[in-house]
Amino acid sequence: MADTNTVHSGGHQRIIGFLKRWAFSIVGVASLIWFFIRVIPKPARAAYPCQQAAFPLASAFVLWIVGIGGTSLLLSHARFVHKLRHGQQVAASFLMVSMICFSTVFITCSDSGKSKDDSSSEFSAGDADSDTDTDGDSDGDSDTDGDSDTDGDSDTDGDSDADGDSDSDGDSDADGDSDADSDSGVDSDEDSDSDTGTDERDTDMKETVVSIVKGDKAGADMNMDDIRALVSEAISLAGGLNFIKDGDSVLLKPNLITNTTTGDMDLPELANGVTTDWRIVLATAELVREINPTGEMIILEGGSEGTDVAYKQFGYTMTNFSGVVDDIIPLEGKESDGFSCGEPDESNLVEVTVGGKAYTVDKRYRDADVVISFPLLKTHMVAVITGAIKNIGVGMAPGAVYGMGGRPSCGRHAIQHNSVSSISPFIHDIFSINPTKFSVMDGLRGLANGPEPSWNGGNYDDDVKDMRLVLASRDAVAMDTVEALLAHCDHTKVDYLKLLNASGLGENDPDKIEVVGESIDDVSLPLTGHASCPGL
Repeated sequence: MADTNTVHSGGHQRIIGFLKRWAFSIVGVASLIWFFIRVIPKPARAAYPCQQAAFPLASAFVLWIVGIGGTSLLLSHARFVHKLRHGQQVAASFLMVSMICFSTVFITCSDSGKSKDDSSSEFSAGDADSDTDTDGDSDGDSDTDGDSDTDGDSDTDGDSDADGDSDSDGDSDADGDSDADSDSGVDSDEDSDSDTGTDERDTDMKETVVSIVKGDKAGADMNMDDIRALVSEAISLAGGLNFIKDGDSVLLKPNLITNTTTGDMDLPELANGVTTDWRIVLATAELVREINPTGEMIILEGGSEGTDVAYKQFGYTMTNFSGVVDDIIPLEGKESDGFSCGEPDESNLVEVTVGGKAYTVDKRYRDADVVISFPLLKTHMVAVITGAIKNIGVGMAPGAVYGMGGRPSCGRHAIQHNSVSSISPFIHDIFSINPTKFSVMDGLRGLANGPEPSWNGGNYDDDVKDMRLVLASRDAVAMDTVEALLAHCDHTKVDYLKLLNASGLGENDPDKIEVVGESIDDVSLPLTGHASCPGL
């Protein structure tokens, strides 16, 4: 037994000795190789957290090698240099000073670059020239009641002019042309006795990264832990949520467009491909709450058929979100407070000016510190795709103003829906009022003939696909560009992505978007089927 223990002890000692002798070299070589493989093809990756961790190890290893070489050289010539009898100590000191200087220069350069990016992407909301009544009507020059003129034109609700041409202020013309110089300046002022001042909003996109993760089972078969794992991985790969600060107000915006599908069939609660799975919103909200324990967090949505009903049907209840979100609010107001699509709550409506054009939005959207969009992976019969951008650009337009014929309704029929070019300036302007800081896409199912198949001559059972994906990004424009590629739609036809890119609010060039996790080619699936998305 003693001999066996001696053998084991000797083996352990040899392993420990090997690690002591070679651990630094192994880690250094691995860090150096990893740094060069990732950073040389795309230098911007040097700012990634993993590369910032690898760089000190790699640089220390290089300097260590240089130090050893220098020490050997000095010692070999020590007979000529009387004062270098302690060459090893001198070389070691030289090595330490070099490491400190090199690391300092790198950190300084990184911080300078980040500061430059931050300063170039600030978004400010100032005071407007006109006040807004609490009933949502404007006292100024612009008409915000959503009524259309007899020639089909809309006033300041974002509908197009008769000729359909896009002006620099975001107006659209019927010929479908959009200028790329759409102005994204936003001003707002509401009726109050106090000056709201200027609120600078940080829209720094960080790295243009979109993550794609895939589950190993169908979405409806996933349990809550499966969803949490997918969402956590997607968010982590996309850069995480650490930009959120404790005390921030956070608005979560799902897409609950309708309650039914083909043949008036009620949509299932989970992973239905038409409405956002509540579990994805909850998993994200839990992560937000961990880093923001005191800030107010609400879910705000305006469905087309009554949001209170949709909330209950699709699992958006305080029972499911207990202890995580503070309230779940229909854009038109709660039924329990006596509000409905036809008689909405207009007390939170404010007017906001974007590029000289007036819009009416809910002040809880305008004022949120952080807006997180939760779209689905599906196409749209007019807008090509309906992703993170349109979920805000149309979904945050109150039906009290943009309803049918200027009358309150949950549908936004006063918004020009003739073509993607006519609706794009409106989407651009509403989204730019408070651009999302993060987006998480429900791609558990994919949907062709969207946004709801029966509206476009499709059939739900044929058009819903099993994709098992979750996407995440800090850049909503980049996310929607990737969504279009996943669906085999032509992203260059999505005019509002081009407008937002021109306004500095996101990246729509696939060559400038880094997709991490799953590759697009491995998980894409054609969701084509109508004129707006004929396929690539």
